[in-house]
Amino acid sequence: MRDDDIRALFREVGDGPPVIFDAGDVISRGSRIRARRRAAAIVASAVGSAAIVVGVVVAAYGTGPGEPVRPADPVVRAVTPSTVPPPAVTHPTTPSPDASPRATTRP
Repeated sequence: MRDDDIRALFREVGDGPPVIFDAGDVISRGSRIRARRRAAAIVASAVGSAAIVVGVVVAAYGTGPGEPVRPADPVVRAVTPSTVPPPAVTHPTTPSPDASPRATTRP
């Protein structure tokens, strides 16, 4: 297209479509949307925090009373006498004075 044709199209359009909103409407609508989003974020945060607290409580205390816990039976070990005789104590024998001395060193 040539520049003259484009200029002619814009002259035919005029000022454009009528404006049905102004800057004040846009600002107030944006403020309402922001307030709704902020409230939704606060509610979602509160619900999430409550869910975490409930989860921790359920995990810590369980779902309810279960079977009662009994204490362990005491272990009593009976002391019985041993049937095995104790080992015999042997003392080294002392050589008699008549015995000949043995050589303990090597040449």
